[in-house]
Amino acid sequence: MAVLMYEKDVVCPPALAVARIYRALGAENTHATDYHLTVPFSDLGLPNVGEFAREVTVTVGEADRKRSLTRIPISWRVPHSEAFPVFQGFFEIQPLSSYDVQIALLGYYHAPFGTIGAAFDAVLGRRIAEATIRHLVEEIAAQIAEPIASIVQQLG
Repeated sequence: MAVLMYEKDVVCPPALAVARIYRALGAENTHATDYHLTVPFSDLGLPNVGEFAREVTVTVGEADRKRSLTRIPISWRVPHSEAFPVFQGFFEIQPLSSYDVQIALLGYYHAPFGTIGAAFDAVLGRRIAEATIRHLVEEIAAQIAEPIASIVQQLG
């Protein structure tokens, strides 16, 4: 089992972060949706000539709020294929101030195909998984971020 985690601070009012994450994932009115995961080759130290990309089925659970911490369960899999790992984890939202949150994606996956899959994971698969998590969090952060002009207006 490989454990993954990536976090990012985002200018986003804490009260709006959960709804914005659901919207960014396309899971506003449903908790299962299709999502296009991408990892630019350059993120893997390869020539910048394209990207790894997969359509995945994402399942997003109900937000679990505990004091100031909120967790949103999330999993994804490549439909109709056993050749790709299934990710299971959660987004974690932690307020930092009235205008900032830290979002983190934490989770795990098992490499498919036993020993052969574990060998691939050790050589390249883990790097792909880490880059996928990082790229997804960066995408979500960009979509939930509050425009700076809005914050200046609120402070002014």
